[in-house]
Amino acid sequence: MTQPHGAAAMGNRGYRHRVGIAQTGAFAVGRPYPQIQPIDLSPDQLKAFEGIFALDDKQTRSLSGQGTQWVSVRDGGRPAALIPHGR
Repeated sequence: MTQPHGAAAMGNRGYRHRVGIAQTGAFAVGRPYPQIQPIDLSPDQLKAFEGIFALDDKQTRSLSGQGTQWVSVRDGGRPAALIPHGR
């Protein structure tokens, strides 16, 4: 009989670090993790996603940028870099 198994990891160093943790966890439990490939989008394509979005009745998140540098900011939070990616 197989025994249940799992893995846990934590990090606070940004998007690329979280992806590495997720890939390590997937490997540890024997499940494939999709390879994330950043893609290039023009400023006009990114502009379509700009705005303030409600997460719920009390929280919002703003997506904004200049040129090809885009960030997400949750209410009262620090900017987090956004990296467009495809499948």
